[in-house]
Amino acid sequence: MSVHEEENMPRRHTRQEEFNKSLVERAFQDVLASNAFDEAAIARYFSPRYAQKTDGRTLDFPGFVAHVRELKHTVKNVKITFERMIAEGANVVSIHRAEAEKIAGGRIAVRVFALFVIDDGKIVLCDELTRLEHGAPEDRDLAFRTRRSVGTVNQIQQSRNVQRLRISNSYSKHVSLCLEPWADELSMPPNVSFEIVAEGPEGDYLQVVHEESRTTVHGWSGSVLSVFHDGHLLLECNIPAPRTPVPSDDRSSA
Repeated sequence: MSVHEEENMPRRHTRQEEFNKSLVERAFQDVLASNAFDEAAIARYFSPRYAQKTDGRTLDFPGFVAHVRELKHTVKNVKITFERMIAEGANVVSIHRAEAEKIAGGRIAVRVFALFVIDDGKIVLCDELTRLEHGAPEDRDLAFRTRRSVGTVNQIQQSRNVQRLRISNSYSKHVSLCLEPWADELSMPPNVSFEIVAEGPEGDYLQVVHEESRTTVHGWSGSVLSVFHDGHLLLECNIPAPRTPVPSDDRSSA
């Protein structure tokens, strides 16, 4: 091997890494940022052997195609911002942020830490962790959702009953927001509103008790609850509320 060949090897290696980074960026723009569903574009960038591992959930290539199709029914005007991207050999590591408008109303923002593996000019693996930075509790599965079929039957049944409640503090001092039966508490500044989103089995509802310096929100049996301010998650009560005992009627024993 000549000296000139040795000098050229690192340069060829760097060009391949730049191609891999460009491939990932173009895949995001053409497949995910586009409002149109284009299965040919998916096949252009992703291998039939493609696997996507997101927050512990795995999709194969057909599952990923179904996921992209579901995204087109859920969000629009997607904007992808790559904050960091490093390539080494066949691997590309990125930190990026995805922002979008929800077709049903509202916005969503997700920060993603991802590893991509490139083989024969196509992406064969994406292993990523996501963090919901802006959105509602039902948006947590958006990074791997396929027609809302991901999850247990119990989760799907519970998600049918979603209730929203806006609590405002019109006083000139802080008041306490208490969440029962989780025994969690938040301090509400003056002239601020919190949005409470509850999910649980159908047939019951949230209950609110107002006091002078305290507002208490009671979930119902099997419900979970999240508190947001301007779309940002403040508190999450993700342990389903226990069943409320039926009070005994003392008059029946009289």
